[in-house]
Amino acid sequence: MSGMFVSNLNSFLVVDTNIHYYREFNLQNEITYKLERETYAKATQRLREVSLWQRNSVTGPFPKHAKVCTAL
Repeated sequence: MSGMFVSNLNSFLVVDTNIHYYREFNLQNEITYKLERETYAKATQRLREVSLWQRNSVTGPFPKHAKVCTAL
């Protein structure tokens, strides 16, 4: 009977340890996912700003080349 109890206790400890690692793994994934979403949002915002700047710019995205092109 005591052998069965120890066996069950070991099984419980293994399961408990697995749950702990699983929760920790999920937390790390959640943090990684959040950082990736923030990075994507910042990159998307930057692309919008650059695109808007290019549309509003008289000379376009490359002002130095624009002067050379107009001189020709």
